[in-house]
Amino acid sequence: MSINDRVRATLVGELGLRRCSSLLNHTQVRRCCEPLLALLQPRADADAWAPTPWGHTLPRSCVGASKAAYLASLAARPSAACAALEQVFAAPLVAWLEQQFGLPLQPLALAQGASLPCWALRVMAEGKGIEPHCEQVWNPLNLVENGSLLPVAFEPAFQLSYLYVLEAPAQGGELELFDRQGLATRGRTMRLRSTAVVPPRPGELLLFNAGVHWHRIRPSHTPGRRVVLGGFVRLNSSHTALHAYV
Repeated sequence: MSINDRVRATLVGELGLRRCSSLLNHTQVRRCCEPLLALLQPRADADAWAPTPWGHTLPRSCVGASKAAYLASLAARPSAACAALEQVFAAPLVAWLEQQFGLPLQPLALAQGASLPCWALRVMAEGKGIEPHCEQVWNPLNLVENGSLLPVAFEPAFQLSYLYVLEAPAQGGELELFDRQGLATRGRTMRLRSTAVVPPRPGELLLFNAGVHWHRIRPSHTPGRRVVLGGFVRLNSSHTALHAYV
């Protein structure tokens, strides 16, 4: 499939699940994340890490947060560790995305000039998971998608999610995909049929069309924990550039 075909396939609603285990140096990425993960021990740092219904994330998610809390979370990130991750993780990821779709990836910039990060570090608590959804469901609560942080002009049919697995639990934590696309019809019972279950494998990068395809993360169970780096990938409305954010 050519690069332009990948863009067109996403625009017509194909899942576009891609799995890559050779892109990144897992040892280097893991080493860069250790100073950030250390802040969770023995308790979550109130500034750097934010609690979620399923665990903790750094920085705070732009979904369901206030603008002030989100910006404060960005500012509280440890600069040295984040700069290292930008080199060993974000730079290869951006180059790979540009190669996949044949388009430049341009950072989203705030009014103050700072760029939004393209990755978040996410740790899932034992027994927790993320309920079935597609990203369109949460877009009204998303500070980037609803324009609360900066003016944006995205292509509505192109909203991908990626995740890179740092650590995997002994059981659970799988990405489960369903047969449904798009928002639920108001007043009607929604039925979901599982079509694929993708186990978390350390060192593997996953990319898929999460904007319209319903999916969930199955509950995570020890020994071990589910730790990923993840984010969203968007296409601008003129189809000339990609954007990534968390």
